[in-house]
Amino acid sequence: IQTASKTLSGDIRNTQKGLRDLNGQASKIDGFRKASAQLAVTGQALDKAKREAGELAVQFKNTTSPTRAQAQALEAAKRAASELQMKYNSLRTSVQRQRSELMQAGINTRTLSADERRLKTSISETTAQLNRQRNALARVSAQQAKLSRVKERYKSGKELAGNMAAAGAAGVGIATAGTMAGVKLLMPGYDFAQKNSELQAVLGVDKQSPEMQALRKQARQLGDNTAASADDATSAQIIIAKSGGDAAAIQAATPVTLNMALSNRRSMEENAALLTGMKSAFQLSNDKIAHIGDVLSMTMNKTAADFDGLSDALTYAAPVAKNAGVSIEQTAAMVGALHDAKITGSMAGTGSRAILSRLQAPTGKAFEAIKELGVKTSDSKGNTRPIFSILKEMQRSFEKNNLGTSQRGEYMKTIFGEEASSAAAVLMEAASSGKLDRLTAAFKASDGKTEELVKVMQDNLGGDFKEFQSAYEAVGTDLFDQQESSLRKLTQTATQYVLKLDGWIQKNKGLATTIGIIAGGALALIGIIGGIGLVAWPVVMGINAIIAAAGVMGTVFTVAGSAIVTALGAITWPILAVGAAIVAGALLIRKYWEPISAFFSGVIEGIMSAFAPVGE
Repeated sequence: IQTASKTLSGDIRNTQKGLRDLNGQASKIDGFRKASAQLAVTGQALDKAKREAGELAVQFKNTTSPTRAQAQALEAAKRAASELQMKYNSLRTSVQRQRSELMQAGINTRTLSADERRLKTSISETTAQLNRQRNALARVSAQQAKLSRVKERYKSGKELAGNMAAAGAAGVGIATAGTMAGVKLLMPGYDFAQKNSELQAVLGVDKQSPEMQALRKQARQLGDNTAASADDATSAQIIIAKSGGDAAAIQAATPVTLNMALSNRRSMEENAALLTGMKSAFQLSNDKIAHIGDVLSMTMNKTAADFDGLSDALTYAAPVAKNAGVSIEQTAAMVGALHDAKITGSMAGTGSRAILSRLQAPTGKAFEAIKELGVKTSDSKGNTRPIFSILKEMQRSFEKNNLGTSQRGEYMKTIFGEEASSAAAVLMEAASSGKLDRLTAAFKASDGKTEELVKVMQDNLGGDFKEFQSAYEAVGTDLFDQQESSLRKLTQTATQYVLKLDGWIQKNKGLATTIGIIAGGALALIGIIGGIGLVAWPVVMGINAIIAAAGVMGTVFTVAGSAIVTALGAITWPILAVGAAIVAGALLIRKYWEPISAFFSGVIEGIMSAFAPVGE
């Protein structure tokens, strides 16, 4: 009953997860429809606003002495069109992203209605399946309650088994609890070994190579000295290796990846991808990886940029920034300042990219406009001047020439393009006020800030518990390391025994069927005795020998009596094992029959109730 209950509970959890996934897909479809509709409405409004602005511009141009009201109306129309353009671009990006997510989920937006009908059918079927599973679980729970009531009635019969039964139950219980505790203690070491093998496979190096030994040592040290476990550290190493990092890059990036994951609470995969991406984009060496992580953490800590926004923005801006001679600190300062001004994510990235590209190599009307402002973008050698200096000089030129907002807007659109003009205005102001320089200086001096941030965040009971858990897992890993070779030898030996048994069964199918019936009956008896009362543990141990490994059986035979082994010594080992175990079990049952019979006199009704679910 307990097994059935656990199985049903697991099935219900799986079905609930599937239902959540299906509902999630349905929500994505609904969101896509709404976003698409909003995009269409915004597109119409944008077209109308552009027409109105164009008409006003023509009227303004054709008017000999335009009034102040006409100028204000034209400016308002242009501003409205610009705001609608930004909204339209944002919605278009959102629709494209949602379409991509739907495609990844197997939903084609061109056949959205058909996929939506299929999804609704799947949701209905999954809901019906969930209801059936819940009903089945309710029936099993009712059967368990019935069995519990029966157990109370025969409790007095169980006590007649005497002190031997109590001692047996205690012995089996202690052994079982001890075994489970031992398994749990060794599991961190087992997992650590598995992941080290995966890391070795990804890198394509030998297990005893200096690279693997160094990486293993690093993971253990991080597990011993931080809130992260050795298993966490190895997971980070694998992620970095799969991103293309060699052993040296892995050693450099692993500590900061763990610290970033602890500080920003995002996955190691996401942090490793951002780190390695920025290292590649700015062509920095391995010894700069920790600094990259500190710059990213400081950007999220000192500006309004969050992880997703910063990651999206740098994806667009970083490659162009490197070519323009802009450092990672300066790029982060630009992106952070834009996030403070509510220009976020990909909009901040594309805006920064456009500004850097236009200032690095201005052409045509953009070149003429910059020249009119009296600003130079390159030095006498033809190299691009510092971007922040160019932005400051453009802002000073606007102020010096007393240019109005409309004139400034025209210059901005001519130089940077319509979409990037808003971002350019923010960065020019930030450069002029010194904000970009202050942020850049803070980011350059950010070494060690991520680690400090983690220490502050871990300075509480939760952090203490994580460190305790990490230390506990370190003990399990040490113990597993000491026992791994013995455990592997035992497992390999057991595998050989099982293969021999399989070969014997293939050659002796008739006899194997008979022995299988005997062993199955014995195993059922073990389940009955063990599940109901754990009485007469020597009997349980004797019958358990039927399914034990051959080496263990040898010990059981010796305990039962050397005469059994001698009498069956000429028979091949599978028959010997089963026969000896049955004889040993029979001898033990005979010896302890009095307490066993006293017990079974009160448990027949319980056995029938226990097997009721099987009959159903």
